[in-house]
Amino acid sequence: MNPEEVLKEFGLTPTETKAYLALLKLGETTVPEVVRKTGLHKPNAYNALSSLEKKGLVSQIRKEHKLFYSALNPEKLFGILESKKEDLNSVFPTLKQFYQAKKTKREVNVLSGMEGLKTIFNDMENVDKDIFTVGSSLQLFSIMEHRAIQLLKRLKKKNISVKAAIVDKKETREQISELQKQVRIGEARFYEEKYFSPASFTTYGDRTVLQMWEDEPLIIWIKDERLAKTFRNYFEMIWKAAKK
Repeated sequence: MNPEEVLKEFGLTPTETKAYLALLKLGETTVPEVVRKTGLHKPNAYNALSSLEKKGLVSQIRKEHKLFYSALNPEKLFGILESKKEDLNSVFPTLKQFYQAKKTKREVNVLSGMEGLKTIFNDMENVDKDIFTVGSSLQLFSIMEHRAIQLLKRLKKKNISVKAAIVDKKETREQISELQKQVRIGEARFYEEKYFSPASFTTYGDRTVLQMWEDEPLIIWIKDERLAKTFRNYFEMIWKAAKK
């Protein structure tokens, strides 16, 4: 960056910048000399020097009925910078508060396979909220085997319930019946088989988990309160239409 660009960052106008740089080069001098050096109109040069004096960058002295101006040491700019930092620090907590109040707290992660499912299991326990799921989520029991049962048992100890809307097939009803014998922590309802999909969703607290069960499980884990509320509404709509 050149000196003109940097000085503008300190709030100097283009006219003030020209006048200040001219004084640095000329030393103590008069307005006519500043005008000659910069090409500024005389009134503009006077206004710029007056403004620079107020900003603490220029001083003036009268000698033999003539007014002389001189630039103060450029180190004064560091003082201005420190002053600006102090001003910013004084209002920064308020600015941060405004930002946080309006900022959407969102986090998105893409997970896969067994490790991804373990991450979701751990998060369900940590969030400690009831769980609502729609889709072919029973496939996780064939993938995770005993780990899924252990999770349900841990959830039961924490009084976390699970509501699941699942495709209405003979085998899924049998799976649910067998599962309830091992650990009963929630309720299941069933929707028509024609709506079957390899995708499912789960929501708990401010989390939404989208799952694709073909091949290696693909998991999109989203932390967003508004999105979770939306999917909870979807769940309630499906839950009311599903049958026991």
